[in-house]
Amino acid sequence: MDRLIIDGHEVRECRWCGELKPIEQYRFYLPKKKFKNVDMDGKGRYRHCLDCEAMNSRYKKARKELLVNPNLTKERRERFENTVATIEEIYSLWRSLGYSPPRPLETIPKPIDDGKTLEKAKALVAKKQQISQEASVSTNALSIPDELFMWLEEPLHKLPEYYDDIYEKLMKKYRPILSYDDETALPIYEDTYKDILNKICQRFWDYEEDYGN
Repeated sequence: MDRLIIDGHEVRECRWCGELKPIEQYRFYLPKKKFKNVDMDGKGRYRHCLDCEAMNSRYKKARKELLVNPNLTKERRERFENTVATIEEIYSLWRSLGYSPPRPLETIPKPIDDGKTLEKAKALVAKKQQISQEASVSTNALSIPDELFMWLEEPLHKLPEYYDDIYEKLMKKYRPILSYDDETALPIYEDTYKDILNKICQRFWDYEEDYGN
């Protein structure tokens, strides 16, 4: 479910919190005057609502301060740690309900150095081997499908909504719902490629956040 018309008003389900909110509660990727040939009533808007965006901004600010500022006072550090822990718990609960909030922020992203063709090729091989080891199943290294590996490296240049659709298709194909828990009624997923899909999801999130900046 994405866009609906209720009582004559367009609403959208937030992909982070799952709430239905008016379309006006979703920000445009770029200032409205910069759009050309775009359906301004729906396309070209983020799929997470303004409330979730504001909360994620607080989370990123607190996480960044904890990572890069060693001179925080005890009071400020405790306040930032509480903010991070609370929001990460909220994200975890939303994720358990099948929604797609941001992944936990572990490090501050750094610019990627393209390097020479040979160095890039070697780096890709090494990265695929590393990911295969990290996402191992039992004691055997997981063989990553070419389609998933492509989206770990494919240059991103289209509207973020395009990659939302790509991710949803990848989830349906590589992490389908197998059943539902009898006690909680929560979905039980096929988790063979969970770690790989999380990496792709984070890559798409990062691109969406930087889009238009």
